[in-house]
Amino acid sequence: VLGGAIVLAAVSWLDDLNNLPSGLRMLFHVGVVAISLMFLPGEANILPFGLPLFADRLLAGFFWIWFINLYNFMDGIDGLASVETIFVSLGIAGVAMLGSVVIGAGGALGGEWVLLALAIGGAALGFLPWNWHRASIMLGDLGAVPLGYLLGFLLIMLALEGYWVAALILPAYFIADATITIVGRLLRGEKFWRPHRTHFYQRASRPCEGHDTVVIAVGFANVVLVGGALLSVSQPLSGAILALIVVGILLSLLSKMAKGIARADQ
Repeated sequence: VLGGAIVLAAVSWLDDLNNLPSGLRMLFHVGVVAISLMFLPGEANILPFGLPLFADRLLAGFFWIWFINLYNFMDGIDGLASVETIFVSLGIAGVAMLGSVVIGAGGALGGEWVLLALAIGGAALGFLPWNWHRASIMLGDLGAVPLGYLLGFLLIMLALEGYWVAALILPAYFIADATITIVGRLLRGEKFWRPHRTHFYQRASRPCEGHDTVVIAVGFANVVLVGGALLSVSQPLSGAILALIVVGILLSLLSKMAKGIARADQ
């Protein structure tokens, strides 16, 4: 997994420097994820659909590749991806520890994965002061793509242990914003991989202002999402409902912020 992260970091660094073709980048994403899936422990399904193991891994690989790319899509204003990384990492570690200590579940999600989650979150926390608006250092593809890959792996590990609801709850805002935006662009016949400013968070912030307000709002929502993920360890339905409510409120708030900016510009 760490080797895969290094490969993706190297390709993403070249992309930051030379703007590689999107097909070439995707080829590396698919290749690294495919190899990584082969090394997942056990024969348990990742997804809760009761699929044959090959189909389960194929569908999980699709979601993993999508998560890598949506993480890159969502790195569009100062501090947003860093804050998301902090909370998702802490949530992964919290769910893993709660499951093993309180619930008594065993399995593949051992202490090494908790430490990896905390290390990723700690790295993002240390990076945040330089990435806060106005940022002096950007994540770029070099930062966002490996982060999406590593966090995607840890979320898959949660799902393998049966905590697939928590694995969906923790990045729920990023998933919702990116997916709704991309689907909307596809329906309008737009090329979704082209640069744009139609994500909820982008429309809620001016080009050079408002980053802090949006990121703080996302941070507060993530506090609740971490709580929902922890709740889902023992009460999956309650945790999922809480997550849907908080993400819906956040998207509504960002939409209202965007309308206020549009009226001010007029």
